[in-house]
Amino acid sequence: IAFQDSDDIWHPDKIEKQITMLRKLNADICFCAFNKKVVVSQKTSAYPSLPEGIVPYYVLASYSQASTQTIIAKKNIFVNISFDPALPRLQDFDWMIRAAKENKVAFIAEPLVDVYVQSDSISTSNKKLIEAYRIILEKYPEMKVEDKEVYTRWIEWYAKAKLLGGECDVELYKELYVCEKSFENLIKFCMAKIGLLKPFIYFKRRKALICR
Repeated sequence: IAFQDSDDIWHPDKIEKQITMLRKLNADICFCAFNKKVVVSQKTSAYPSLPEGIVPYYVLASYSQASTQTIIAKKNIFVNISFDPALPRLQDFDWMIRAAKENKVAFIAEPLVDVYVQSDSISTSNKKLIEAYRIILEKYPEMKVEDKEVYTRWIEWYAKAKLLGGECDVELYKELYVCEKSFENLIKFCMAKIGLLKPFIYFKRRKALICR
């Protein structure tokens, strides 16, 4: 089974290449890179940047790598593992967190889908991203013990999304440092605690815009 969005485009050989990859690597799920086309800015970039072949669980569970319209999988997997309608965003990421635990996942590095990001696309809503990470963290509390590296990446992305939304959550940066005691995380926690992280990030983004 494969899925497609009404405003995106599959390349003519997408299914053929994915079926070939599934058979070649004896995999259960295959996803491919895609061309992300931002309609407003007319910019195009390929995503994700991963080595072709079987993808480790840590990589798939740590970051949102596979967009729904790039995935093809055996029917029984979708029968047993469905998308969670409670999530406002990251439904494909949440599905992969569960599906990749028990199944072999292959990746094709060639972009075989053109994904058009409109101004009203779900993927542009930071508010929905924040809510999605909150739900995922509550949904899989066992991950903190079972796979601390994955849990740490979720905390990192949740804190980052909140910061971009205007909220500096000190407790999240504290948790990030507790989970991964790096100098960078210590600095982030200290800056968040004294109220400097938010203006620092704002300054960095403003400087980047000016330098373009």
